[in-house]
Amino acid sequence: MEIKINIQETRNLLKDFNVPYSYRRELSNMIRTRLLHETHKNIVTIANSELNSSRSQYLNGLSILPNKIVLSGWLANAVEDGVGAIDLKAGFMRASNVRYKKDGGWYTTIPFRIFTPNSSNNNHTQMTWRIYRAVMAGKKYDAGQVKTRPSFTDSLTNVSYSSYTHKSPILQGIKKTENSSGRSSYRTFRRVSDKSDPMSWIHKGINAHRIFDRAWEKVDITDIIKSTINQYL
Repeated sequence: MEIKINIQETRNLLKDFNVPYSYRRELSNMIRTRLLHETHKNIVTIANSELNSSRSQYLNGLSILPNKIVLSGWLANAVEDGVGAIDLKAGFMRASNVRYKKDGGWYTTIPFRIFTPNSSNNNHTQMTWRIYRAVMAGKKYDAGQVKTRPSFTDSLTNVSYSSYTHKSPILQGIKKTENSSGRSSYRTFRRVSDKSDPMSWIHKGINAHRIFDRAWEKVDITDIIKSTINQYL
């Protein structure tokens, strides 16, 4: 996704404001820069207000260049434009850590990050204090109820998907791990294979946020042009 401002269009706008030709080139560049920065500011404001778990990847995917604003990365663009239901198994099957069975099937293990109760990542899966103390002590604990994903119809493709009850609670089997620098984190691990239920790894998709369009609509183009002209001339 990108928003691009054509310099010739900016010069044409200056013509409508009766700006002499000799000033249009420099003024056009100034106005384009201001328009891009104002739009970028609006994008960041909306993203910070509306996005949760995808916020950091969306903001990290933003780049402001001399003539455009670009959004990079699959997740960032999925948040922007929306994406229909996804069978995650298709991606897992091509993962670098996939293993193949003698009968031609495949399997892999998927880690899920679990955050501690005092974590500031409120939009991610967190342990309760009861579970956290049990994990730290190496004791068994009640992981809670198994969740069921309701049936739904993909709004983009109109394909219907049946409900699916997961085999185990998301908090079952939490293990403490350490990275190379000695920092601790907590994860659960789930096995997925060619034998997994066809409904077990269906993601409902992501609704389109259209942040770029809404950010551009908030820009007062006339005000920026007038203020730039008054400042320059």
